[in-house]
Amino acid sequence: MLIAELRQIRWYCVCCGTLCVLLGLSATAASQVGETLVVAFPNLPAFEEPVDIEVAPLSNERMYVAEQGGLIFDFEISVWESEPRLVLDLSEKVFDADGEGGFQSFTFAPDFGTSNHVYVHYLAGDDADPDGTRRSVVSRFTMTESGIIDPNSEEVIIEVPQPHHFHNGGKILFGPDEFLYIPFGDGGVNFSVNGQDRATLLGSILRIDPLNPADGNNYGIPSDNPFVGNKSGWREEIWAWGMRNPWRSSFDADGNLWVGDVGAVTWEEIDIIESGKNYGWDVYEAFLCRNEPCEEDKTLMFPVHAYPHDVEVGGFAVIGGAVYEGAYNPNYTGWYIFADAWTNRIWALDPGNPSNVDELVSVGTGSPRLVDFAQDDVGRLFVVGYLSGLVYDVMASFPVSNEGDGIPQLSFDISIAPNPFLDQVDIRLSASESGVIRVSLFDLLGRKVADLFEGEVNRGETRHIQVASSGLAPGVYVVRVEAENEVQTRRITLVD
Repeated sequence: MLIAELRQIRWYCVCCGTLCVLLGLSATAASQVGETLVVAFPNLPAFEEPVDIEVAPLSNERMYVAEQGGLIFDFEISVWESEPRLVLDLSEKVFDADGEGGFQSFTFAPDFGTSNHVYVHYLAGDDADPDGTRRSVVSRFTMTESGIIDPNSEEVIIEVPQPHHFHNGGKILFGPDEFLYIPFGDGGVNFSVNGQDRATLLGSILRIDPLNPADGNNYGIPSDNPFVGNKSGWREEIWAWGMRNPWRSSFDADGNLWVGDVGAVTWEEIDIIESGKNYGWDVYEAFLCRNEPCEEDKTLMFPVHAYPHDVEVGGFAVIGGAVYEGAYNPNYTGWYIFADAWTNRIWALDPGNPSNVDELVSVGTGSPRLVDFAQDDVGRLFVVGYLSGLVYDVMASFPVSNEGDGIPQLSFDISIAPNPFLDQVDIRLSASESGVIRVSLFDLLGRKVADLFEGEVNRGETRHIQVASSGLAPGVYVVRVEAENEVQTRRITLVD
């Protein structure tokens, strides 16, 4: 298959036997691409290899961050000087000796308000016999009234042996049907055939009922699962199959399950999961037939979007995100936001027209290594960096143009001049409502460079803030201006 200059083209036709489809490879509508990520909680210390973030259910008061080593922290979102609190320590149970092991994900029960149940997914094993004892564990814990998760309350729901230290897990989550969905990868190197083997739980999306155990298990199997009662030896827990490494997933407001399935050597893909469907691996990688000829399969579902393994326009590890339900940037309300961990790109995909994909943020390879998204109940969207240890505000990171395209009218206006600047730049804030405003300066890796201002600005008042070039290296910086429930960002450029 000939791949022509991918960085130059907007579309690429992939032909697999008689199948030809168009894949959108680059931004089709975005006029600006952010070159930075704005830190959502700049006063928090960096976490150690965080892999999962969640916002407290029923409110937006607290955020939870889980580290690969087995620690879960929480902190109060609205408190500027909030410190993280350790709420669960599973470091003695979690097997994190290599690769993609360790803590995988956690989620809150649908009835958390009354049950206080939290579900976790981690890798367990023995250092002396890693592949012989390695297993995925999904357990239920109880949170105490103080907000601490009781480590002695663990009830194991399901354990699944894992043959290798790659493609072990995914993001567990409850659907609108209140059943628990568990994505599993194929088990890693030399185990790709598990994707097409319905006699194993690997390479599949499971759907189970953790509250109604049956048949000697600590869970039940919903009666409408697609393989209930089959005579072929297929596992009845399977909801869909043909997955390689479905690392991150989410449900949208319409009940659609979105999954980012990490590719092998050619394509990364975004899937919408349907009951009883086959998502191709290892016969297909995205739309590409890996070994011609590929036989017709009426259960086969192709991705809604795929992008190439290419550092210029794509990436190498897709991170499934969420359908944005906020109003901060109405241009993307209802669009699916996802990322690539390797190139630190963030895209928005129009579900009504999946070929319409805008590139929002492109930080480049290395840190922060984006690995998980979370959205609160008013639609604020966050993403966390595995290498940086920081949580970022996605929509505050884009747009970052000085024209403010797509930003709704807020209670303050910002003007910046001169920009670019040589010696000093003047930031002018004009407030139409009284309130506390904070102004901070960040570099392009999302690191805070300086606190520029924090204080009360009265209605009708104009406040001038000067930023001197002394101590700053030439380059692009981001000015972040915050008021209550409002954020604006602007780029400034210091020239040499």
